[in-house]
Amino acid sequence: MKSHDRYRAIWTGGLVCLVVSVLAYFVMPLVIKRLKRSNHRIYAISAATVEVKDALIEFDARYGSLPSATTIEPVGRDLETSLPLGSTTSNDFFRQLVALDLIEEKPFHVDAKSGFFSSGSTPLGKGKCEFAYVLGQSLSDGPAMPVFIAPVIPGTNHIDRKRLGGKVAIFFTDGSIAHLTVNIHGHIALGGGKYLDPAAPMWDGKPIKIVWPE
Repeated sequence: MKSHDRYRAIWTGGLVCLVVSVLAYFVMPLVIKRLKRSNHRIYAISAATVEVKDALIEFDARYGSLPSATTIEPVGRDLETSLPLGSTTSNDFFRQLVALDLIEEKPFHVDAKSGFFSSGSTPLGKGKCEFAYVLGQSLSDGPAMPVFIAPVIPGTNHIDRKRLGGKVAIFFTDGSIAHLTVNIHGHIALGGGKYLDPAAPMWDGKPIKIVWPE
């Protein structure tokens, strides 16, 4: 009986090890691939935020503010070619930077599948912008506030946890960049409140105007 029990224990242990090995063989490459993709996207978005930051600083120096509905007219006057400038999506406002040749369009978009920047014939057309844009911010005012954030679920103040492996990339008015962890509800809990919620102390009760990528 002891030998039989010992044999059963050995056989069960071997079977468990076999199952674990098979799962590891098939699952681990997928996990590693996903982590590499997330890390690549975080790196790509970090590089993008640096480029966008420089463009915003130059734009602010020219027009006295960041891209907004009020800068559409003066930007349009300075353009050598006709380009539609709207005020509905983050693509519209960032297109002002592209139209002025302050930056190329590719830093605004990281393809979700390949992780590489993509481009096309239409400057910042649909699907070519990764960042949500917080309107009404100023590079000269303190304290540091968010200007653009990725990835935000369109139409909400929730972060899309699936796009960057549970991380969010944020560019602030002081030029700093942060990668923060997102909770299971799609929020960044900082300062005693939800990060993109007007109730959060950092907003001082002011309404938040966010425009999302097209």
